[in-house]
Amino acid sequence: MAAPARHMPFRGQNSAPTLVTGSNGVPELARFFTDIEYLFEDCQINADADKKRHILRYLELQDSRLWESLPTFAAGTYAAWKNEVRALYPGTSEERRYSVADLHVLVGEWNMRVISNIVQLGEFHRAFLNISQFLMSHNRLSENE
Repeated sequence: MAAPARHMPFRGQNSAPTLVTGSNGVPELARFFTDIEYLFEDCQINADADKKRHILRYLELQDSRLWESLPTFAAGTYAAWKNEVRALYPGTSEERRYSVADLHVLVGEWNMRVISNIVQLGEFHRAFLNISQFLMSHNRLSENE
């Protein structure tokens, strides 16, 4: 016997997805959609209209009204609506997560700091790898650079 479907968490609950704005001022849409789509699967929510309706519950009022006003909310698939939402937020594409300029900024910031212990060195190394590996995997940085 299959386990009964879970219910979507209420807005504000610890387990509820939230649309977080990253340190660069850009909303983390990819993470938000990944989190909520995991919940859709877990809660057995399959209908496009239900998915869109549930997403609105987790947004701030201004965003909720905006996303609901999009033409694909009422008359489009979930995938089409999600693409239309993403188009509202330039810079949120996973393809554009980091740029070479981000790597220069990181190096510049750490150049002004004194790395005085292994913990700080590790912090810089992880941040550098995060950006540089992404750029190399998207052919925007070579190993020689």
